[in-house]
Amino acid sequence: GLRYDHLGNPTETHNTITNFDPSLLSGDTLLRGGSGLADGFVIAGKNGVSTSTMLTPNYGSISPRVGLAYDLFGTGKLALRGGYGIYYQDTNYSLQYANSGNPPYQVSAATTNTTATRLLANPFPSLPLPNQFPVYPTFPTLTGLSAAGVPTYDRPQLSVQAVDRRLRAPYSQNWSLNIQGEFLPNWTLEIGYLGSHALRQQTSLQLNNALLVNSANPGRFGLTTNSSANRDARVPIAGLGVGGLSVIKNIASANYNALLATVNHRFARRFLFKAAYTFSKSINNFQSDAGSNYQGSAVGNPYDLNQNRGISEQNIPNRLVVTYVWDIPGFKKGLLGAALGNWSLAGIFTYQNGFPGVITQSIGTTSLTGTAGYGVVTPGCNLQSSGRVQDHLNNYLNVACVQTTPLLTGGTTFGPYSPYLTAGSGTYTITPGGSGRLLGTSTRGAFTAPFEQREDVTLSKNFRVRALGEGGGLEFRAEAFKVLNNSIFSAPSAVAGSTTFGVITSTIDNTGRQLQLALKLKF
Repeated sequence: GLRYDHLGNPTETHNTITNFDPSLLSGDTLLRGGSGLADGFVIAGKNGVSTSTMLTPNYGSISPRVGLAYDLFGTGKLALRGGYGIYYQDTNYSLQYANSGNPPYQVSAATTNTTATRLLANPFPSLPLPNQFPVYPTFPTLTGLSAAGVPTYDRPQLSVQAVDRRLRAPYSQNWSLNIQGEFLPNWTLEIGYLGSHALRQQTSLQLNNALLVNSANPGRFGLTTNSSANRDARVPIAGLGVGGLSVIKNIASANYNALLATVNHRFARRFLFKAAYTFSKSINNFQSDAGSNYQGSAVGNPYDLNQNRGISEQNIPNRLVVTYVWDIPGFKKGLLGAALGNWSLAGIFTYQNGFPGVITQSIGTTSLTGTAGYGVVTPGCNLQSSGRVQDHLNNYLNVACVQTTPLLTGGTTFGPYSPYLTAGSGTYTITPGGSGRLLGTSTRGAFTAPFEQREDVTLSKNFRVRALGEGGGLEFRAEAFKVLNNSIFSAPSAVAGSTTFGVITSTIDNTGRQLQLALKLKF
């Protein structure tokens, strides 16, 4: 079959969304900033700009779906099933949110007063009236460099958000193949494979990070050396800081592969049972947090996502879920039947590996590019503690196994790299008297958070009440969530250079064991 989705591009009723397109800036503006920065702001519905600010329309996507099922021996005892499909994702919310915080339709201000009488007399900062918009700020201009290469601007640098104007809808290809057979009366075993390849995934990138300079590729005002102090002089766009341009692009990708095994006993003879085990691996080249519309690879190099490729934050290698329902045999009639009959016991047990973690670093303002990057893990060192988690809450990770990237001092040469800190042939030098740190190599999946387990149990009894009609009655339920009260610990702090490195300070589920009684009337 085929499915058609018309996703469209996000718009705003009054065309008050603004995108930022660096390709519209002149060479002089890129070098010096100033009033030419206004050319980069594209306002919805004005000067030939579409109402979504996008260059390509999103008329929709056709998603093919195919499935098969085959009775291998024609006995109804062994079946082969498979399927393939393409699924597109609607991300309009994240795009509209990103384009709603730019000039000239967004202005913010703050007022701080120490005199209470003045605060009460005029508590609000001076802001434009609605009919005065659009309002552009006065754009900063680069006026020169200090002897150390530190840039001088005539006013504070800006920070803007942008969406790639040729953005296309992200999608995933999903496929599966499994075989299911009955090995005992009412018992089936299913073994299968599930795969997914996610393409054109959205990620928010800091694309004004500082570039590297040398004599073969000098920067502004002939700058040829690098330091953390002069990184704002080495940005692609003058007037925006190293963290001043967040761009949503759909260049990320992810892969998921899983082996599935399920044992199932359909409800018969008062008993239902199902145990589902998943052995899987998930890999991507960008960091993505559960529940977010998009999450950029803010830790690693934004100019080369492949440097950030690794185990994804949602990777769970092993997961077992067991569910059951047992109608307990008992008396059916009389007082004993009323007291001891029609009881049922049910439960859901979940066991899984903790989520993987990444070692980042706290280096203050010493980054050469503007991104902190990854910490350094000593090869062969036992990073993760063994034994009971409760015995290692203050040292779940071994602080002796990690360090920040080395501080390169004046005169140090490093390379070979391209100006984007990717693979290249250039050699670069730290400014005499200056210093700085590199990003480090990816440490994604360096450790896993504590193992997670949870057991939920329900004991219930049904009382037949004929006056309530067919199917009517009263149900009593005694429910216990996290019945064994096992703590589900969060991941530890994993920031190299932090005083809390390796320390677990919280749990994922703060409720503890919960017991509750319920009475349900059915009619």
